[in-house]
Amino acid sequence: MRIEVRTPARLLLGFSFVLLATGLFAQSDDKKQSDDQTTKKTEKSVVKTDITVTARPSPVKTEVTEDIRSLPVNASVLFDPATEVSNAREPGEIIRALPGMDFVFYGQGGIPSGPSVRGYTDRNFGQDIAGFLDGIPLNLFGFVASHGALDLTMLLPQSIARVELIRGPFNARYGDFHRGGSLNFVTKSRVARPLVDVAAGSFGTLRTNLTYGRDPADGARLPFFTTFESYRTNSYSHHSDLYRLNSYSKLVIPHGQNDLSLSGAVFGSKWDAPSYLDLTKIKSGAISDKGVINPTDGGNLHSQLFYAAYHGNNGTPDDWSATLYGSHRNWNRWRHDLLLSPNTRQLHQFDRRVTVGTRVEK
Repeated sequence: MRIEVRTPARLLLGFSFVLLATGLFAQSDDKKQSDDQTTKKTEKSVVKTDITVTARPSPVKTEVTEDIRSLPVNASVLFDPATEVSNAREPGEIIRALPGMDFVFYGQGGIPSGPSVRGYTDRNFGQDIAGFLDGIPLNLFGFVASHGALDLTMLLPQSIARVELIRGPFNARYGDFHRGGSLNFVTKSRVARPLVDVAAGSFGTLRTNLTYGRDPADGARLPFFTTFESYRTNSYSHHSDLYRLNSYSKLVIPHGQNDLSLSGAVFGSKWDAPSYLDLTKIKSGAISDKGVINPTDGGNLHSQLFYAAYHGNNGTPDDWSATLYGSHRNWNRWRHDLLLSPNTRQLHQFDRRVTVGTRVEK
């Protein structure tokens, strides 16, 4: 009886071990197959690509070169890729990409905004920054709002090859208004390809840009390019419409190591402005933050700049340049400023000037 009882138990125990081992081996095989499938899937999903990172090397300090970063000062350069992809509300906003630069939009249509650097105030229309377009001064002497205001509204980002910033009054080329620093917007001489750019946004914003040019690589004897932009927006506040038309063109006439470039910039804008509302009344609910003081406040600007630049001995240590320029500007603004006086009447501010100048440097 003992044998009869023990024999089935041993058989049952042995059979259990066989089943357990078979299950473990089966699980191991399933897991191995699953791991193999996962590995295959992982291998299939891995895409091996070569990534090449390129950058423009900075010159050695005190090296004799046209690059301002070789000067013994704190300087930065913003190259054209950053300006081309910019979708700034105002053209001058592209300088925000430069380290330490600030740019404040006053929300009053087409009036100059406030760039600043090195802690100088952004409330004085950039009067502490000396601004230039291909070496031509942009600051406005005796401007009605601020002496030396830097008006960047006429700039076209698509026409800019690079922006040079020197922080502080350390650039011997630019003597006035550069307490905070100096900015020089260097324009392109040619474009690599035609460009059609259309962008739309909230508040009825629509920007259209057309750029076309010819390059010696395309067989053109006289390199040239032209760019045109139209822009409109209604903004957040009521009565804040802004319309802007802007164009820039350049023709380059090469002559050996020398060349003559003929350039022109034409700009026109019209805007409405809500003026400056009383924050206390907005917080109390007496007026809306979208309100307007006078629906007839606003302004317009029409400006033209034409210049010829001759560059001699390009690419040599003895290179030099001479520029002859002339500009016309007609700026009007109608405004109420209740922050100055609650009983103020509408003021008409205007700035009309014709400027002619030359610049020679080596």
